[in-house]
Amino acid sequence: MEVSDEAGESMLNMKVPTALRDELKKQAAEQGVTLRVIVLRALKAAGFTVNDNELADRRPERSGRKKSA
Repeated sequence: MEVSDEAGESMLNMKVPTALRDELKKQAAEQGVTLRVIVLRALKAAGFTVNDNELADRRPERSGRKKSA
């Protein structure tokens, strides 16, 4: 089921191999960002249109977390 919000975003739910998810989670943790940021960066690198402002970690600031860009 796809759910859109007022910001023009939609929920995307999908199954991936467990090893890939573990790899994505590890990279996200190392970079101090969310899985969303990792996936959007990969999609942008693959040639999909992703605005730079979408690549920011939108979680509230916490000490010890790296800034994304």
